[in-house]
Amino acid sequence: MSNLPPELLAQAEPIFHEAVRLPPDQQAAFLDLKCANNPALRTILEKLLSHAEDKNGIFTQPDNPLIPTPPKPGTQIGHYQLIRSLGRGGMGQVFLARQEEPQRDVAVKLLRADLSDKSLSHRFKLEIEILGKFNHPGIAQIYEAGTTEDGLSYFAMEYVPGLPLTEFISSEELDPRQRLELAIQICEAVQYAHEQGIIHRDLKPSNIMAVRQDDGVIRTWVLDFGVARATGT
Repeated sequence: MSNLPPELLAQAEPIFHEAVRLPPDQQAAFLDLKCANNPALRTILEKLLSHAEDKNGIFTQPDNPLIPTPPKPGTQIGHYQLIRSLGRGGMGQVFLARQEEPQRDVAVKLLRADLSDKSLSHRFKLEIEILGKFNHPGIAQIYEAGTTEDGLSYFAMEYVPGLPLTEFISSEELDPRQRLELAIQICEAVQYAHEQGIIHRDLKPSNIMAVRQDDGVIRTWVLDFGVARATGT
């Protein structure tokens, strides 16, 4: 990437910083908009985004002491030891982790270490506040929120060992009645959030997890309230 024209890299940089904050499934449409009639620019951005997962993109600053080092599996975050990455979005990365006491698996979400945008930090804190108010079986429960010694914000929540909605439906070969029952569960969780004055704003199959429990009962959870908004705001 270092032998690319400087003017093209300069053009790509601000677009990259916008795109990398978006959920992966929204990045292609964003590039369609920003790179119309400029295939060379799009190619650069696609390569940069593919490297963003492991922080090897050319616009990151791994040696900047003001930016915490991205955590890796095995890292201790508060009372939780990170086990493996579960996913990454525009605002944060989610890990499967093990809580010390009580001993249990949890999901730990961390604000991305390279983000200094105050609006994104505010959204992360708002997600914590929103989840703290919820008490519904169809919405993952938050356990604790905090900040590491090097300034990395995080929160721990209920771990849902399921599959995204569409993958679960396909793998289980659910009939129309079973699919309708899942839809009712999801609607009840969304309705509960609305009753609390919260609009999710990013409902999609990847943000809805489903699992068949040991007793055969199928449950769903609505996840990721990172771009949610309180009504009236």
